[in-house]
Amino acid sequence: MQSCDTTTDMLAYSDALANMLKVIQPTLKTEQRHLSTATNCVLSRDVICTSPVPAYDNAAMDGYALGTPDQQQPSQFTLVGQVLAGQTHPEALQQGQAVRIMTGAKVPDGTFAVVMQEHTTALPDAVIINTMPAPQANIRYCGEDIAIGETVLNQGQRLDAIKLGILASLGIAEISVYTPLKIALFTTGDELVSPGMPLRQGQIYDTNSFVLRAALEHFGCEVSQCIALPDQLSEIKHALHTASTVADVIITSGGVSVGTADFVKTALDNLGDMHFWKVAMKPGKPFAFGTIHDCLLFGLPGNPVSSTVTLQMLVLPALAKRQGLYMQPQQIATGTLTSPVKKRPGRMDFQRAKATPQSNGETHVEAFTAQGSALLSRLDAANVLLLLPRDSGDLGPGEQVNFIPIHPILQGQY
Repeated sequence: MQSCDTTTDMLAYSDALANMLKVIQPTLKTEQRHLSTATNCVLSRDVICTSPVPAYDNAAMDGYALGTPDQQQPSQFTLVGQVLAGQTHPEALQQGQAVRIMTGAKVPDGTFAVVMQEHTTALPDAVIINTMPAPQANIRYCGEDIAIGETVLNQGQRLDAIKLGILASLGIAEISVYTPLKIALFTTGDELVSPGMPLRQGQIYDTNSFVLRAALEHFGCEVSQCIALPDQLSEIKHALHTASTVADVIITSGGVSVGTADFVKTALDNLGDMHFWKVAMKPGKPFAFGTIHDCLLFGLPGNPVSSTVTLQMLVLPALAKRQGLYMQPQQIATGTLTSPVKKRPGRMDFQRAKATPQSNGETHVEAFTAQGSALLSRLDAANVLLLLPRDSGDLGPGEQVNFIPIHPILQGQY
């Protein structure tokens, strides 16, 4: 075990994260994917431009492509044709000539500029230019967006909507990506009931499987199985062993605390290697990380907020490294508290809060009074997590506090 909190047997949050990132190595499995199925996949190699974008000089708007003005009649041009998108004009424009042109159409050789149609007056065989454009105005030149030889996208980048569009603009239909991680997701607890079923006394609905599955799929993972397990050691061991033979990663929710029926930790101890258990963070103390052969296992707490916060703060950075994803460090910002914060020293606290930018450039931060680890609605109302150091105590209004945004995948924005 790595260096622990000085007053407990819990591993400091920063050490827990560093421990995992040291153990985890990127996957080397790659595959070719058509752009239509590559959303959220991670590039396994750089993409170099071999064909310029745009491929030819074209009109930036509807109007007229003009040859050089005739010094005798500088504002009047003779119409010699029309060019629609997808068409070309066969001859170069001569002095005093113009063609009607549409946005995206290839400009003829000899084009001086393109004038928007709102600045013209059309005649039967000519066009009057009411406002003369500057030379080269309203022309999108070949390679202006992406030039041949340019590195367009880098290995480790995730393919979002814009990046897929860029690849399509290069004429690329298939791309080499890291094979998405296969995740086996398990929730544990005899008290869990699937939504839609009636609740008996002492039962609760399973929420974590829906939170975790949605977040993981937004993150580009493939959830190969999602199963609720009872509090029975033999069933949990069998499920984890079977999953470790087909999945890259196992994520469990519940069963890693110190209760009589918390069997995930015991099962991991029996099947593989426990790298650490219990982290000096709140919420999320009963977090476990281990391996079963080459399969990673993340044991998340059962309370919904604890499970979600540990997913953001510990699991996502680990998954990013495993799948070769370059992940921007979480941006830490500073704001002014507008409400008191209750905190006891001993654990790093990630309290839920609402940050609101002010017109003077400051940010006001309202920490929620209710911080219970089962209050998922409070997490939905928050947009940031306060970063309260392990040794800090209570804070009052007007004090400065650091915070990070709630991860976009948890709010459908990734």
